[in-house]
Amino acid sequence: MAFNIWKIGLHIQQHEVLAVAIVREASGWYLQRWWRIPLTPQVIVDGHIREPEQLV
Repeated sequence: MAFNIWKIGLHIQQHEVLAVAIVREASGWYLQRWWRIPLTPQVIVDGHIREPEQLV
């Protein structure tokens, strides 16, 4: 296969954003990359994005 297509998982919490990229190959799923991005306080409060410019 010339190009692998990544599937992305994104989990947004009040204090951080977690992301994973996986790809399916003949013998199963494989992790390609993962990211953990800490958020500054008060960006997300009670499930609501209060400061969207901080997510860019």
